[in-house]
Amino acid sequence: MSPCTQDELSSIWQKLKDGIEHDEDDWLIVTDTDVEQMLTRSTVAPYSDFDNGSTTVSYTRIRLNNEAPWGAWERKD
Repeated sequence: MSPCTQDELSSIWQKLKDGIEHDEDDWLIVTDTDVEQMLTRSTVAPYSDFDNGSTTVSYTRIRLNNEAPWGAWERKD
């Protein structure tokens, strides 16, 4: 699973919030508070000898208070 850019993640977030259909239908909003937002994506990869082939990746962005700007999305594996 390739990493997403900041703009891609923000676009995915906004589309999910707006309920707009998009190609990234395996993304979910996990956390949506005044100071933290988290997206997660689960995919099933082709068969692997080392694991069950599923991959989950999450991105989180935070801010100090509800009036501060959002920080950068950070990947959490």
